[in-house]
Amino acid sequence: MIAPLCVTTALASPILKIDSNGQLLGATGVVVLGGYYDVDFVDGWCTGLFNGCDEPSDFQFNTSDSAVAASHALADQVFQGIFDDEHTLTNGCDASDQGYDYDVGCFIMTPYGNSESGYSLYSSAFQNRSSTYGPDGFVRGIIYDDSTNSASLSDGYYAVFAMWSKSSVNVPEPTSAILLLLGLAGLFASRRKQRKP
Repeated sequence: MIAPLCVTTALASPILKIDSNGQLLGATGVVVLGGYYDVDFVDGWCTGLFNGCDEPSDFQFNTSDSAVAASHALADQVFQGIFDDEHTLTNGCDASDQGYDYDVGCFIMTPYGNSESGYSLYSSAFQNRSSTYGPDGFVRGIIYDDSTNSASLSDGYYAVFAMWSKSSVNVPEPTSAILLLLGLAGLFASRRKQRKP
């Protein structure tokens, strides 16, 4: 009996975008639901950042489930090490923001739509908290209860938008060593089959 050959490939870690001051601006090559995406953390008006912010098609992830998957991808792949331990190192989560609450941390919001009335912005949010203030968390639903025309995460809020786009990073291909192993396994299996009476 031939033992099954198991070959696993490790996904490459996202490439973090960090400015000269050590602020995390975003990442390239984040895996969400099997696809590769880039993300930028930005303050500003929803209408200006998301093509009017009034249709689901304005957002890269336009369902609740896909936005939640994006938030979990941020937690699992991007916010590691120092960027998980100290939430003020994320662009838009600066400690100098008025009203900043260290206990709450910073909400990294992935919007996916709005209510029919246009007065509530639906988002999934990853709540990144400094390790001394408790565990991180996730929130889904109406995160910004205001007219989307005035939804802004500028100074004064402990939140920032996650702007997603399809990644320009190429999907990693199997290495030549893996291809060689697969080829040898196939050759071995065919020879054993030929030997059987």
